[in-house]
This record gives sequence, structure tokens and C-alpha cells, in this order.
Amino acid sequence: MAASDTPARLVKAVTRRFGRLDILFNNAAIDQRAPFAQMTDEFWDRMFTVSLRSGFRIARDLVPLLKQSDAARIISTSSVAAYRAVAEQAAYAAAKAGMLALTRAMAVELGPDGITANAVLPGPILTGMTKGKIDPARAAAWSARAPLGRLGVPHDIAKAALFFASDDSAYVTGQALVVDGGIFVGAG
Repeated sequence: MAASDTPARLVKAVTRRFGRLDILFNNAAIDQRAPFAQMTDEFWDRMFTVSLRSGFRIARDLVPLLKQSDAARIISTSSVAAYRAVAEQAAYAAAKAGMLALTRAMAVELGPDGITANAVLPGPILTGMTKGKIDPARAAAWSARAPLGRLGVPHDIAKAALFFASDDSAYVTGQALVVDGGIFVGAG
């Protein structure tokens, strides 16, 4: 099956199994890097397809199911790269900034239907995607810059997403929660 029919298949499966949807967590990304002047159109398009377009399509197609919930939440993963540029990540930063803007637009448009939309913005997180790609010297430098003295782990992001999924955030929408141990606000 083609990726283009994934949202329709997802809507059908969720409808059949649950009849409604309470929480959608948009969490897609790829870690590919290239110098800006050498980025191909294909590279750019793939980054946007995975990191932005997929979240847009799935959220759009699941809105009818979310409207049936009394506590619908859309949580999207953006990145601190939406705020702070890193060399060789222009496409990633642009796509994640787009996800943040999309999240805020969804908050405005879907709020009247009782649907909240918020974003988690991870900093350096040690995941399966990043292991082996963050060299030890860079990891040590980031840890030294972090007021909390370490890099993040997936559990740190999960806790932030759980907050947005919970009743504790029922009156929170259109917000971005940076989860980076303070690196973004730290020195350097």
C-alpha cells in the first residue's frame, strides 16, 4: 500500500476499533543533514514529507473523529531547531518550524470544536535515531551547556506529551513546550 493512503487506512482502523479518537500524537522525523548550498530538491521534499506533511495529513483526516471526543488533544513534535538554527539542518529546521506553525493554526481553528493542539520541542535527545550520530565530544559539550547537566532521553519527551494529553492541560492550546534541559536558554 502506498503512503498516500495511510491516513484513510488509519481513520478506518480507528473508527472500526474505537469509534472516536481522544489523542493524536504527531511524532515523525528523520535525521538527515546536508550543507544548505548542496541540498537537493529531493532532500528538501523528503524532509518536509516526513516531518511536516505527514502530520498535517493525519491530523486533517482524523479531525472528524477528534470532534467526537469530549477531551480531544493533538500533540505534535516540533524541535528547538524551529527556534535555533544548526549547521546542515536547514530543511529539518524549516520543517519543524512549519510543524510549530501548523500546531498553532490548528489550535485556533479547532479550538471551537473543543480540540487542543500543542507542541513538544525536544532539544538533543538520545534516541534510536540519534544514537551513533551524536559524537561524544558534541554530547559532552551539550551536556555541559545544559543547566541540568545531561542530554535528554525519550522518557523526558513522553512526560511532556503526557501533560498535553492529560486533563491538567485542558485550558492549554497553541503552546510550545521546550524540553531540552535548559540548553536553549543556557550560555553559549
